[in-house]
Amino acid sequence: MKSLRVGKIFGVELYLHSSWFILFAWITYALFGFFKGMADISWFAKMLFAVSSSFIFMCSLLAHEMAHCLVGRRYGFVMKKMTFMIFGGMAHLEEGNFYKMGPKAELKMALAGPFTSLLCCGFFWVLGLCLSAHFLPFSAHNVLIEPLFAMFFLLFYLNLIIACFNFIPAFPMDGGRVFRSLLWRKKGLLTATKISCDIGLFMGRVGLPLIGFFIFRSLFSAIWMGLIGWFILVPACLQEVKYVAEMIEKEEKNKDELE
Repeated sequence: MKSLRVGKIFGVELYLHSSWFILFAWITYALFGFFKGMADISWFAKMLFAVSSSFIFMCSLLAHEMAHCLVGRRYGFVMKKMTFMIFGGMAHLEEGNFYKMGPKAELKMALAGPFTSLLCCGFFWVLGLCLSAHFLPFSAHNVLIEPLFAMFFLLFYLNLIIACFNFIPAFPMDGGRVFRSLLWRKKGLLTATKISCDIGLFMGRVGLPLIGFFIFRSLFSAIWMGLIGWFILVPACLQEVKYVAEMIEKEEKNKDELE
């Protein structure tokens, strides 16, 4: 399936995979259901707020991913292209050994994304607070205040979910990379990768569907998170362990040849 180039930010080319439009449409539909109960605005205004909320949320996800990129550049990590798909963003890395940067670089890169999402939470919370009737007494008489407040609340809530979700210590999510970087110092890269990927495999196969069902209390959420687990976490973990093992074996052979 083809990807659409939409621009370039900080030297990174941005592409939208065709499946991303399904995600955008689904989020817009879900948010429209939230605005649907507001009687003071028209159907068109409700749809406009839903589309705007979805678009701003996608921009928040872009900020999350770009934070990883910008922090990584400080350590020589180069990313030229990023593609957004139905299950999230995928970075296209330049050839080179990313793991030579060490655990400190991976720790800071991994933390950059969730912290950016938390900053977005604070930003939308402040905007919502400024719209409240406590700060603007006249706002109670403006029909746009309620949907605007609802939009900022939704954006606050969605970014909070993204931050908390990414802090789960399961590879390849940010929390899993944080966990691996902390283990890396004491147990070495390969052992740290195996442990974090074992957690990632468990979360991908069992944990995420259970979170979707019991936390969000929705069969759809369980299926959706199960798909993320089986199609993103499980393949990434299996590939990562294999890649790191082969990389370390290759480096050891090169050292033996030099000696």
